[in-house]
Amino acid sequence: MLKTVTNSLVVVCLAALLTLLTCGVALADPARFDRGHIDVFNVTADGGSLTLDLQEDVTGSHVRRAPEDVDLVVGEAAYTDETANVPEIGEPGYLLPQTQRADLLWPGWDTQGVREGGFGRVDIEFREVSGPGSVYLFQTGSFGSFQPVLDSDQPQLSSGSRIVQDDPSHVHANWLFTQPGVYTMKVVATADGAESNEAVYTWHVGDASAETGTDRASAETKADTSTGTSHNDANSNAAANSADSVSKSVASKPAAQKSAPAAPAAPAAKPAPATTSAAAKKCTPALRPMIKDDRNVPATWKRPEDLVFGLGSAAEADLPQAVGPVPAGKAWMIGATQQDNVPWLGANTQHESLIEHTTGEVTWEVTNFNGPGPMTVFTQGGLGQVVGEEWFTAENGRGSGSHTIPANSHVHPNWVFGAPGTYKVTIRQTATTKGGEKVSGEATLTFNVGEAGNADSGHFDFGSMFDPEGSCSAGAATAQGSDAARSGDLAETGTTVMTVPFAILGLGVAVFGAAMCTLDTALRRRLIALAGASK
Repeated sequence: MLKTVTNSLVVVCLAALLTLLTCGVALADPARFDRGHIDVFNVTADGGSLTLDLQEDVTGSHVRRAPEDVDLVVGEAAYTDETANVPEIGEPGYLLPQTQRADLLWPGWDTQGVREGGFGRVDIEFREVSGPGSVYLFQTGSFGSFQPVLDSDQPQLSSGSRIVQDDPSHVHANWLFTQPGVYTMKVVATADGAESNEAVYTWHVGDASAETGTDRASAETKADTSTGTSHNDANSNAAANSADSVSKSVASKPAAQKSAPAAPAAPAAKPAPATTSAAAKKCTPALRPMIKDDRNVPATWKRPEDLVFGLGSAAEADLPQAVGPVPAGKAWMIGATQQDNVPWLGANTQHESLIEHTTGEVTWEVTNFNGPGPMTVFTQGGLGQVVGEEWFTAENGRGSGSHTIPANSHVHPNWVFGAPGTYKVTIRQTATTKGGEKVSGEATLTFNVGEAGNADSGHFDFGSMFDPEGSCSAGAATAQGSDAARSGDLAETGTTVMTVPFAILGLGVAVFGAAMCTLDTALRRRLIALAGASK
């Protein structure tokens, strides 16, 4: 018994030491990102208070960081002169497009985290914008039209500009920087009389991408509240290059103020063991397609067969031209940007199990189609374009086309349907394990076009989990994040006489560690030195 207690105390002390060491690492050089998905303005609510931070999907899934601890890099690959031909802009520059490019940063903003605090509308206010050139922020409409984002209806972003987000949403837009150099933005979020912390964002554009250690506008020491898992095992160029662009990001922990931890990706449900050794030998890995449902915070992973996407009157669109097999005129559409009362269905390759066990990229292919009219799926075109890249087309009971989604990515295509009624679209997802083995899985998406379903609004991502015993777990797939059992969960064995005391001790250590994290670095060192001298 004494030995058990002693060992437990050793573990607790080591945990406290690790907490202190982690605090020191958190004050290291800022992480630098030059590609990948980032919500630069991530607004969350804790009770009646708001927090503005940054959320990135480069080193993990929904890793939250203090904006002051991040350098946002816009490389030379972003330069274009196409924007000089846009009447509302008239200048070339460095463009981060609304749709994701694997070699560029993909910044957006997310206010979905305010829903838990009872907030709706959020204003993102730019108190100060500075840099060597102009900054433009705008969207490309579903059919290539120019759409302002700022409440001024002007595309130029300057001090005093404001984004008004009427409902909790996840949004992407086009960012244009007209000159190379370093840009800074001081930003706050407000909602119903509440105001967030002021966050400072630093952008390195063009040749400035080579700079490091830029003086930061805010030097306040922040508490280390790590909220994400930093990992990137994917071997694809997109994910690997993203990891290479992070300076010391694996060692640096994310920081946030008054923020609730971001939900880690749900692990796959544990497959039932085979009843015989012969059956066990036949088990082969597979992908299990699932849908990430962001209507709740944290998000949950659900079975595709449990959701019906309803496209009502809000989804109606007037096509100015034929798009694939869908003729011009009335159609129903899930666009590349979020719209009220329309389900926003994207593609996701960010589940932890997928990143851990595969090279990361996933190929989609339509294997079966049943619907009253034609369908087409495509990514948003560039400036003045309707179609960027065609994913699928389907009509008369047959579908064709495939599309490969990069590793650790999140993208929203356009889904267009040509007639009302119920559509059944079966999609096979295929990936490659790190051992070179092909793994796949398929699921059927259901769309009620012109009618209601049980998923008629909000943000959704169709993705997949890696199932190491896929062929033996048929029927074992259950919704993640709901009442389903999660793999990795330990069996509950009840409390022991030492459980409560050690729980209290652990809580005390955690509080102590958090307090130490908030101390000035020099003071922390003095305290640690004194502790060593007293031995």
